[in-house]
Amino acid sequence: MSSNQDVSETFRIRENPPVTSSLKLPVSITEVVYQTLREEISHGVFGPGQIHLKRLAERFGVSAVPVREALRRLEAEGLVSFGPNRRITINRLTQTNLNEIFAIRIETEALAVKHAVKDLSSTPREITLLKKLLLEMDQLESSPGDWQSGNERFHKTIYSFARMPRLESIIGSLWATSEPYIRLYIRAVHSFRESQEEHKTMLQQIEAGDAEGAAGTLRTHLAGTLNVLRGRISEEKDEALAKQAELSS
Repeated sequence: MSSNQDVSETFRIRENPPVTSSLKLPVSITEVVYQTLREEISHGVFGPGQIHLKRLAERFGVSAVPVREALRRLEAEGLVSFGPNRRITINRLTQTNLNEIFAIRIETEALAVKHAVKDLSSTPREITLLKKLLLEMDQLESSPGDWQSGNERFHKTIYSFARMPRLESIIGSLWATSEPYIRLYIRAVHSFRESQEEHKTMLQQIEAGDAEGAAGTLRTHLAGTLNVLRGRISEEKDEALAKQAELSS
């Protein structure tokens, strides 16, 4: 083989590298800090109020840089705020934030349901699995945390059939942001029966290929959750004011 052939063969190989599906990129330090903090904030490990960058960096055993980057991502999701004098606070649950989050959730999730119906309705195995999941959730009235896990799995399985990864990413971010509100909903609601009936109705509509009907049921479902949360936030605000008045008297 000539030298020219050698060079040609070398460049041909470099231009067409083999594709390996098993390739896994390392997870960055920022990603680890971000995912950990998001989960802890969402599950109430950190309550509303100030947090300290230096202490978080010491806890994770890293410099302040990846922690700050992680907190900036959480700020974009509405979970924390940066204020004057480098003050960083975990945001409180407010009616304004709640209304904004659910206004976006209702539109994006209704869109996902509409686009999911065609594929999901023609996949009997997935429909059967979702029906089984709902039956399991019926038995979880006394286990709110387990019910919420099933609820998330139910919704996100449906949305995955929209085959719209960017939309799924937006919905996932909104779910993370609304997690503190959902925990409040779980504490406020006395029974999951109404939610379960709406789940079953939506799944029946999906199975029948009724995209508009399923999206409409989803809208009603989320609007009901929003109304419960509005009431609970108002109650908590009244309770806090009453406690403050009692302490100052």
